[in-house]
Amino acid sequence: MRKFWITFCFYFKENFTKKNLIIYGLFFIGVIGISFAINHFGGRYSDLVIVNQTDTFALTEDHFTDLTGWNVQFVTTEDEAREMLDKGDVDEIFIIEGEYRPSFRMISPNEAVSVETELFVNQILMMKHTENVMEIYDLPFEAVAELMMPIESSFEPLLDTEDGMAAIVLGMIIPWLLYFLILSSGSGIATSVVSEKSSRVMELMMGKVHPTKTMLAKVLSYSGDILILMFTIAAGVFVADRLDFINVGEFIELLAEIISWEVTLLSIIIILLGYLMYIFLYATLGAIATSIDSLNSVLSPVIMMIMIPVFAPMFLDLGGMVMNILVYIPFFTPFIIVQRFLRGYSSLLEVGIVTVIMTISMITIFLIAVRINKNGVTHTSEKTTFSDLKKLLQK
Repeated sequence: MRKFWITFCFYFKENFTKKNLIIYGLFFIGVIGISFAINHFGGRYSDLVIVNQTDTFALTEDHFTDLTGWNVQFVTTEDEAREMLDKGDVDEIFIIEGEYRPSFRMISPNEAVSVETELFVNQILMMKHTENVMEIYDLPFEAVAELMMPIESSFEPLLDTEDGMAAIVLGMIIPWLLYFLILSSGSGIATSVVSEKSSRVMELMMGKVHPTKTMLAKVLSYSGDILILMFTIAAGVFVADRLDFINVGEFIELLAEIISWEVTLLSIIIILLGYLMYIFLYATLGAIATSIDSLNSVLSPVIMMIMIPVFAPMFLDLGGMVMNILVYIPFFTPFIIVQRFLRGYSSLLEVGIVTVIMTISMITIFLIAVRINKNGVTHTSEKTTFSDLKKLLQK
């Protein structure tokens, strides 16, 4: 255990002192801060100008007095409004028309106007139109309200609302979080493994530390770097919360209402197993490659392969025949099993089975990586053929 800890500290210190980890950390803090700042300061309604070309359905300042963050101006002609838009004084133009039935035209330099503004103006005009119909035809409010009452409908989902929402949220979080974690450390581990073949470090360590401990310490040291990056991201979120750009407390309360601690625990286990399985695969590829140049050709198909399980749940039915098969393939399992379970397509027994399969696959890939790495330290061939790989596994 002492040798393992010393080896782990050696790799962790080596990785931690690399400039790219510091750069990644500063990059994430900057991206998070800028994103939340844009959301905070840019998430307001656009400046708009109203042109009333109707007396029946004319809008006034009183309609917008209770709304904060709106900057509404009124002009008499469309040409004047367009001139203001050209100068950049306003973002959108709403031209109100119609004498018997209201309508409005929207003009904006963007492809579309803000949805909030359009819905609000539409709602005001609907209210004014209702009042106008009541006055013209001398109808009581109760009759108009009855005619405008929507037909009642109900929907009875087979799943609980919480499970459905949890499946949607985790369906967005788990695949992309796992994909980010794999790409963040996978290439680094593969590069580290193959680079040691061209140095004396591995030959010296093999005589002192068991290859299994060496490989495990290397992988976990990169996992430690990931934890540091995650703490960095958390620090950025904390700063954004302190600056009132977001409300982390409300967000956590919302997640706690729809995601139970059992599902949270299951998600963490699945993410860890999936991460380690793919990371061990990257270590195996690094052990197979004989140089940095040859490593790039080995990693390219794997990077493309990871995209398939990431996007598969978006285009395939989680309860379809294809997914019923793919869920038992270890490389697909971590990306889809939690969603399938929450939506009722996978039973608790199936979750247990695929978790065992994933664990066995993870251990198998790790042992293969250790064996190939141990026997490939002195392998200096420019190219690794299938016969070379067979020899490395048999030594």
